[in-house]
Amino acid sequence: MKLTKEALKQIIKEELEQVVDEGYTAGGDFPMPKADMGVAYDFNDEQKEALKWGIDQLERGPKNYDWSAKVLRHLAYRHPAFKGENYPTMALQDQMKRMGYKGKTYTTTAVP
Repeated sequence: MKLTKEALKQIIKEELEQVVDEGYTAGGDFPMPKADMGVAYDFNDEQKEALKWGIDQLERGPKNYDWSAKVLRHLAYRHPAFKGENYPTMALQDQMKRMGYKGKTYTTTAVP
């Protein structure tokens, strides 16, 4: 079977996306810990509404790390619904996925 250059690029892209989605680190076989493993975050209605806003922003905005980080940092550190809470941004991303967000998320742990 002969592969075209474009077909090979597509296969590599899909494999890389799958690895990133599975959360494997670049250095080995160990999956990155998920924010919600063993932790049950109980988001209230106001926080869920804020997360819906975040989903809307991620779906309408550019599909890149900088935009994702900006939206997640705003939610985690500045949005009134999360003031004083200290949820990890991965927990917010996990909840957004549970709420139906299908797009990519980029983990960010940087402070504002």
